[in-house]
Amino acid sequence: MIIDKTGCGRSLRCKFLLSMILLLFMWAGLLATEPTEPTEAAEPSETEELSEAIELEKDDIDVLIESIIVQKYPLLIKETLVDHMLEFGRQYLGRPYKFRNPRGEIMDCSNFVRYLYSMEGLTIPRTASQQAAFTTKIPLSEVQKGDLLFFKGRSLASSRVGHVGMVIEVNGDQVKMIHSSNRGVVIDDISMAYYKKRFIQAGRVAELQDSYASIRLIHAY
Repeated sequence: MIIDKTGCGRSLRCKFLLSMILLLFMWAGLLATEPTEPTEAAEPSETEELSEAIELEKDDIDVLIESIIVQKYPLLIKETLVDHMLEFGRQYLGRPYKFRNPRGEIMDCSNFVRYLYSMEGLTIPRTASQQAAFTTKIPLSEVQKGDLLFFKGRSLASSRVGHVGMVIEVNGDQVKMIHSSNRGVVIDDISMAYYKKRFIQAGRVAELQDSYASIRLIHAY
């Protein structure tokens, strides 16, 4: 029997080549499925660092904005404060004289005014006469919202301050005040004969210019 050694050699070589190709494919598959080593967390970018810095310094920025507003726009702050105070006061329109506020305090004329100011963190004296002495006297022609108006009591013969109201509206010569009267909490025009005869002076609370509570304004932007 003649053996074809050439064919046998070719067959062995083919098997060897096939085995090597199979091993290569298997090796390639292992590389593809082999888990990669965990990489270290990327360093924060400049943008992320800036964002964190801004968050950390937010309070400082608020303080800076507040300072700028106070210095550049004091009247804007004052008007915002006063409008908020008067809006709060309007909620009590129609309440009877000497009603009690949520703190249990009796709301006569002077305590009503004092209460409105206290809602903005401002402290003024208790009685109408003390409030008149505490405020800076100003001409009636210069009054603005939030200023106080002082009147005699029931007796025209007396020169003593017996009643107080807060300016709530100024329209030319027309001045209106909100006050706690024997008719309850009402808004009256001070040109009414009763008040015109009893008017003594107008006063401005100087502290109003210094206690701005401007954080509320900043957050309203």
